[in-house]
Amino acid sequence: MKPTVKKVLQQLIENKEIQKVQIEKNDNIYYVSTINYQPTSKSQLSILSPFDNLIIQRKRIKSIFNFDYQIECYVPEKKRKFGYYTLPILFGDKFVARFDSKADRKTKVFTIKNFWFEENFTPNDEFYTKLNLQLNAFSFFCGCEKITLKNVSPTINRKDLKAAILNCQ
Repeated sequence: MKPTVKKVLQQLIENKEIQKVQIEKNDNIYYVSTINYQPTSKSQLSILSPFDNLIIQRKRIKSIFNFDYQIECYVPEKKRKFGYYTLPILFGDKFVARFDSKADRKTKVFTIKNFWFEENFTPNDEFYTKLNLQLNAFSFFCGCEKITLKNVSPTINRKDLKAAILNCQ
């Protein structure tokens, strides 16, 4: 299979449909599509599913982004570090936070049970503005009209995060 994959990759490169990329301090070679390619903004914020193609390969995401992530719905509750269905947050080109939430469609309340900021990330106004927009869209997608927040780590960010969430209403 490897010779076939190598041949197809070479053809795609020659046709300028993909290009090789290499990441600093990483010996692996990756390929990206050049078709309809639009680089992401340094301030784009995305809430990702645990099954998103970007993070589905846990070793790769650790190697490239130094982001240690595992979907914990298959982990016994007492052994979970973050939560049942924790969602990572990508801000620009860095994973900066994650949260575990629950949508109650009967009461239309979206509860963020726990929200964790990654080490070495200091949220700013732009982050909170973008987070507000994404949480609003996400909670609406889940059939909810109100967002509540329970726990934040580190707790120093609770006031600003709560203000951003309250602006989602």
